[in-house]
Amino acid sequence: MAHQILPPINYYNSESDWGSYQYIPLSQLVDNFILNFVGDDKLLSNVKRYNVLSHFKRGIQEFNYDTVKEVKVLELELNDNLLLTIPHDFVSYVRISVVGQDGLLRPLSKDSRTEIGFAYLQDHEYNILFDEDGYPLEAEETEMIKRYKVGAPYSDVDCFEETNSANYGIKPDLNRNGFFNIDKRRGVISFSSNIKGKVIVLEYVSDGLEYNNGEEVMIHKLAEEALYSYVKYAILNNKHGVQEYIVRRAEKNYFRDLQNTKIRMLDLRGDELLIMLNGRKKWLK
Repeated sequence: MAHQILPPINYYNSESDWGSYQYIPLSQLVDNFILNFVGDDKLLSNVKRYNVLSHFKRGIQEFNYDTVKEVKVLELELNDNLLLTIPHDFVSYVRISVVGQDGLLRPLSKDSRTEIGFAYLQDHEYNILFDEDGYPLEAEETEMIKRYKVGAPYSDVDCFEETNSANYGIKPDLNRNGFFNIDKRRGVISFSSNIKGKVIVLEYVSDGLEYNNGEEVMIHKLAEEALYSYVKYAILNNKHGVQEYIVRRAEKNYFRDLQNTKIRMLDLRGDELLIMLNGRKKWLK
């Protein structure tokens, strides 16, 4: 695990440990914070461990959204329904692509006008059927899924999959690779029919809390100091009787450490920037 110092031979012989030294687990973060910042002779006194843990979890979420931004990559084959289930730890997508015949990724465009329809079950007299709690019964996706294009230029509502239009429900200015839309209500991603049966690559951001085990929830070591500052500020800001200048000083220290972490996480190198700029006709100013 990340907080254990193992002999190098153990590291190289255990695939699960590869790269782990870059990270520090949640359990060790909490232990380090309580040891260094909580106590009768310290600024933070009478603070419960579960409160510290709660703030660390919230901090890890915020850092994964805005600072660390470690992108997860998932490869899946698209089924005949043109739907993919959103990963269990999905928060936001970075890029969605289709794998071309040459093996290269072809980015897809998002088209928010394409909605996934749903239907209520009805009896023979077209009355809506309800469950025992009084909520309408919805048809299964395999029974009713159709995709409707709202706002198409040639009609008010045009059936996306069954249209005979030369545009096939797609405006000419959209990405020729295809397009997608995310239905947050149903937890699925829908795709255009021209990529049915192809391999989709989803790059997305998680909140870092997909595991409940304190040894598996981790944060990069470059963000460790800023995370301590975040928790210290969060506790002081919610603690009764703390003087305002102490809270403001903790806030200032947090934003300073956060900015330093963002700079470190940029991972910019001069030689790589030169390679990227080499061959351009015009230098950026």
